[in-house]
Amino acid sequence: MKNTQIILLFLTVIGLSACGKVTVETAEEFKQIELPDSSVVYLNHNSKLTYDKDFSPRKVTLEGEAFFSVNDGETPFVIETQKGDEVTVLGTEFNLVASIDFIALEVEIGLVTLRIGGGDIFKEIHRGQRIDFNRHDNGLH
Repeated sequence: MKNTQIILLFLTVIGLSACGKVTVETAEEFKQIELPDSSVVYLNHNSKLTYDKDFSPRKVTLEGEAFFSVNDGETPFVIETQKGDEVTVLGTEFNLVASIDFIALEVEIGLVTLRIGGGDIFKEIHRGQRIDFNRHDNGLH
């Protein structure tokens, strides 16, 4: 009985590590990350990017700041913040600052949608536009 429990525990640990998360963090340096779909993320200093190892769906979580160069895909590419905000794109380039109190999104190429707080505020941001959201006063600029 004990051997069976040990084997089951071992298989569970192996299974969890195989379908785990990938986390990339920066301190005072910048990092360039190529995601499994060949999209590229330029992670600014003091930032953190997390995604599922299998990258299905195409979803990442960002804390801090990053510039995204997202490849076209059959499914949307979603960036989620720690506060539940979502940025959704298909193929585009944009810069995103996602802190606890503030979001800044600037679109270089394409169209990006921003859903703040899980759906309370929804905006489309086009090429050359920037949007800032401050949680202290719910100010959208």
